[in-house]
Amino acid sequence: MAVHLYAGGTILDATGAAPKPGHALLVEGNRIARIGPESDVKAYADRHYPGYVAIDARGATVMPGLIDVHVHISYGDITSAEELNIYSSAEYRTLRGAHNLKKVLRAGVTAICDPGGTWRVSTALRDAVNAGLIEGPRMVAASQYLSTYNGIGGVFPVWVEQPPSAFSVLCNSQDEMVAEVRRQVRDGVDIIKVAGDGDIHRNTDVSYGSLSPDDLLAIAGMTHRLGKRCTIHARGNRAAREAVEAGFDWIIHASYITDDTIGAFVERRTPINPTLSLLANIVEWGPDLGASAVVVEHMKRELDAVHTNLSKAYRAGVPIMAGTDSGQSSVPYGEWHARELEHLMRYMDMSA
Repeated sequence: MAVHLYAGGTILDATGAAPKPGHALLVEGNRIARIGPESDVKAYADRHYPGYVAIDARGATVMPGLIDVHVHISYGDITSAEELNIYSSAEYRTLRGAHNLKKVLRAGVTAICDPGGTWRVSTALRDAVNAGLIEGPRMVAASQYLSTYNGIGGVFPVWVEQPPSAFSVLCNSQDEMVAEVRRQVRDGVDIIKVAGDGDIHRNTDVSYGSLSPDDLLAIAGMTHRLGKRCTIHARGNRAAREAVEAGFDWIIHASYITDDTIGAFVERRTPINPTLSLLANIVEWGPDLGASAVVVEHMKRELDAVHTNLSKAYRAGVPIMAGTDSGQSSVPYGEWHARELEHLMRYMDMSA
């Protein structure tokens, strides 16, 4: 097993402690074996790991890998719903996903959550990384979203059949939802992803929830009974609040939550993943990305809502998770993961 000594750099351990210049990091395979002053760690390596590989880290900062809790590795930097749902085979998406996982890892991201996608691409790639077949970050993986006709996963007109390649499975009754949870868990997912409402910039209303409170309770109950976790796309207040009350493990977006709903988040310690990179990149570079003026305006309004509502949620003590929504053309793999931290500071008043 390869052993590497990163010597002479500044260690930033991300615990809140001050940076430590002149320190060293000893790595055995994929495990950190020792951290400390350079002379101490080097002496330890000389005694226990003769033949280690020395890497000069002087002038560099050595820090833990980043975690991005929102990377859709099967999407492929999509530009349209058709591109996402129809035009690529499972085999091609898997090969492309392996290529893109390497981009994510090279960007300093060593762990990701993939909260939903097409086919069984994400779980297959997770297993390949774990088996050492491909390079990539550690993964927690969902499969296709559970969606009704009225959620973000209800992409196509009702006279068009939902293709098996779609990023969502349509479940329009509680029995179908519970059965799909069972099927996906049997198929090896780590988490269940639910489409709780729509997207304003896709001209779908987020003021209502696309599932009833009883639906959400049934999904969360079966997911937890089977030993897994569940999350939900919920930009609007109603879907977010009802999901928190149903016991979902974290909420994605939650841009339009009210003070009462913030109270529910605080009471249950339910985290929020805002995914600000998707919004901010379209606001900043919308025309270059092919976004219409209407979409850009919708994104601006949502960022304003984030600044008002989610900064308040953060100050109230709601846990915040950093995730970019990578896999869209506006948030390509390997390029924007670290900037999510900047957006959290800028739009939610989080500290460095």
